[in-house]
Amino acid sequence: MALTNQVVIQQRDCYPNETPIFVHTAASTSGKYYNRRQVIRRTWAREAFKYKMRILFVIGVPKDLTMERSLKLEADKNNDILQFNFIEDYYNLTLKAISLLKWSYRHCSNSPYMVKTDDDVVLNMPMLYQLVRQRKIPSGLTGLVMTTPANRENGHKWHMPEHLYPKNSYEFLAGFSYLLSMDKLKMFLKTIITYPGPILDIDDLFLTGIVADYGKIRRNNSFRFKFFCGTDVCTMETSLAMHACPSAKNSEYMYRFWKNADRLSCYRHFRLSRSYRRRRPR
Repeated sequence: MALTNQVVIQQRDCYPNETPIFVHTAASTSGKYYNRRQVIRRTWAREAFKYKMRILFVIGVPKDLTMERSLKLEADKNNDILQFNFIEDYYNLTLKAISLLKWSYRHCSNSPYMVKTDDDVVLNMPMLYQLVRQRKIPSGLTGLVMTTPANRENGHKWHMPEHLYPKNSYEFLAGFSYLLSMDKLKMFLKTIITYPGPILDIDDLFLTGIVADYGKIRRNNSFRFKFFCGTDVCTMETSLAMHACPSAKNSEYMYRFWKNADRLSCYRHFRLSRSYRRRRPR
């Protein structure tokens, strides 16, 4: 498989021991994804520098090319957008993820870990910092392990022959957020290139499941990666990453989380930025 190396909007190399956090986002004329990026910038991403983290929003080329100018202005203002030269589309998510892995190998090889997350996720930056600093995250891939049956239907878009994948079900990491130790990144890329089977559009299943199995890259299940479908924001006290469900409620949940956190008993364990409460996202 050929790996793309075309970058439209470039960013600097990572500093030594700086942990890059790559937020998969999109370009849309509705402005929904811009609002999500703004929410992240004003909430958990505000503490990134203090914890030796770096936030980069990973994006493709918008289908509506008139948006490209706005995107470049946003990139110039915030210096946190990494754009690759392929059309932003659901079916290019695997291409986006692979492009990001290759970019990380070239520009962030001095980092101990990289984090992939979606733009409808809240990260617990203090917890992430402690785990990284104390090297408590094991080698390989770490996230929430999930399973789904392997498709054996001939002619199906995602047909998987038994000789390529003999197991009856896939085991993979939920794609909303996971970590990869950089000591396995080179092996991961080599495995992607040499993998002989079909490439699936479902990036998390393909990369953290099928490819990881083929390359014997370890998956580590962590209870700290959670789906957040309720209103108890203290759930974040024991979470590293929380995915709002449905994701359309993301901005509402984030706002509620930051607004109410210092009124709760769990606040003493999880320090939050106060500045975001000044303005509620629309």
